[in-house]
Amino acid sequence: MSRLTYAASRLKDLSFLRPAKAEAPKGTERLGQASQPRPEGCLIWVTAENAVEAGAILSLVKELSFLREGPFHCLVSTETNDPLVPKVAREALHQLVPVETPGSVERFLNHWAPDVGISIGVVDRPKLFAAAADRGIPLFHVAAERSERRRFPAYLGEFRACLAASAAEMRVLRDQFADRDVTIEITGPLTDTTHALSCNEAECDE
Repeated sequence: MSRLTYAASRLKDLSFLRPAKAEAPKGTERLGQASQPRPEGCLIWVTAENAVEAGAILSLVKELSFLREGPFHCLVSTETNDPLVPKVAREALHQLVPVETPGSVERFLNHWAPDVGISIGVVDRPKLFAAAADRGIPLFHVAAERSERRRFPAYLGEFRACLAASAAEMRVLRDQFADRDVTIEITGPLTDTTHALSCNEAECDE
């Protein structure tokens, strides 16, 4: 086969130039059926639109584990099927967010029974969050980035606290949920951090 013929045959199939696709969505997870067992102990449930937004959650989980002097497990549920970034995938469980049907929501919450829920950004799952709030699961909203939203989803009124990325975002949240018992504070976007290196505390104080 000549080089010209070989090149022409390769041009018919450019799949080798396409990026690798994520695994096909698992239909059972969309129906709220877990594909993994729930770990024993405290479980933080994080919802995000995509895997990138969930990338900073490990720092929060590690800090809470340090303050509690005990491990916190992390479940990340995303709307898209993109894989988690490697460092998060090594430490957290990953499930797709269930569809908004009573059975799917109930199966998801029955299995995972999270101790606390954190929504990173705006995730369009009002029935899921309402059901979680009815079960007494503390819910918190944090911003992954600054936005210019003029209105937030009504389901945030079920949350214990909304951590705004900016003063403008805080004003929108306060105006919208003035009649709700929701704590609203400015914390800036949720970002990845590292812990300070260990040292001799006495020498550090001196």
